[in-house]
Amino acid sequence: ASTTYNLTGLTGGVTYDWRVRSNCGTLSGSSAYSTESFTTLTPPCPDNYESNNTSATAKTIPLNTPITASIGAAGDIDWFKITSPNTSATNIRIILYNLPADYNVYLYNKSNVLIGSSIKSGTTPDTVIYNSTVKRAVYSIKVTGASNSTFNANTCYSLRAESSATAYLRTAALPEMT
Repeated sequence: ASTTYNLTGLTGGVTYDWRVRSNCGTLSGSSAYSTESFTTLTPPCPDNYESNNTSATAKTIPLNTPITASIGAAGDIDWFKITSPNTSATNIRIILYNLPADYNVYLYNKSNVLIGSSIKSGTTPDTVIYNSTVKRAVYSIKVTGASNSTFNANTCYSLRAESSATAYLRTAALPEMT
């Protein structure tokens, strides 16, 4: 008889209890059993945007749609690219949230000049607002750890780049992000 059993379909990062009941000789049908538990490993965050470690390799992301990615190693930097619409919705707001560590976000214009940043400490969401009237403007977004050694390969962060015809207020409460 085999002493191993492979389980499939388990959720990562969850503790499972198991027990084994004796089923031999005169103990057959007895209620004697041993109970143990195990915790499955949490899989790393699937980062569909790598390799995007420079402004030249920035990955294009959609406006008004949240994405998830990770700062997966020491010194990792994530670059993304957005283009404002060819409508009056030219004001830009970048929200970095669901942070597993202290991350920061920076916004650059098409000439790679820094035009906005948010460097809040801890896991507080970071927001960059850039109100503009330029249609079809290309922007780059950089996400980094607060230090070279700040990263979490197992947990994704969330990023949302928004555009609006109405100027964003810098003191306005952020929308609820999940």
